[in-house]
Amino acid sequence: MTTRSRSARPTSSSRRQTSSSAWRTLARASRRPLDDLAPWVRALLRLTAYQLGFLDRIPPWAAVHEAVELANGLAPEHLELQVRDPEGLLGRVRHAGAVFLGRHTPEVVGDYVAGPNHVLPTGGTARFSSALSTEDFVTRLSVIEYSREGLAEAGPHVAELSRVEGLAGHGAAAAVRIAAAREGGR
Repeated sequence: MTTRSRSARPTSSSRRQTSSSAWRTLARASRRPLDDLAPWVRALLRLTAYQLGFLDRIPPWAAVHEAVELANGLAPEHLELQVRDPEGLLGRVRHAGAVFLGRHTPEVVGDYVAGPNHVLPTGGTARFSSALSTEDFVTRLSVIEYSREGLAEAGPHVAELSRVEGLAGHGAAAAVRIAAAREGGR
């Protein structure tokens, strides 16, 4: 009786087939082409497929760029760019609470001695939020001014939007002013 040991990793040819099959299955399951997925999701899938042995290799430059896309999707509180040219990669980072550049800048220096604010967005909220700053304690106001002609031009849009929202009073407020302007009022 001959016993064969099977490798946990698929063979090179089966990896390519499985990878192709897995991508097609995923595309069917999501009911859209993989190209339509968010870049960070594609990066996560590719890096996972590589780690599981379904892809022979990912070129180092592609792995770095895909890792940045993955980081953008995860929107971490802290992101360390420990690569040869962290400044060159920084422009691709869109979502992170704080970014630490190079191997001599561990996250802990940001926590204790570097000086920037340590109240950072957590749990992926860096996609829509930033670190706490003095801007958070300053009020801003919007100032809007329309001319008679501008209000008359916007009138149909205001009427339709207020109708759709069920806010008839909003539409009426604009209509009264437009009518008064037509009759020679200010």
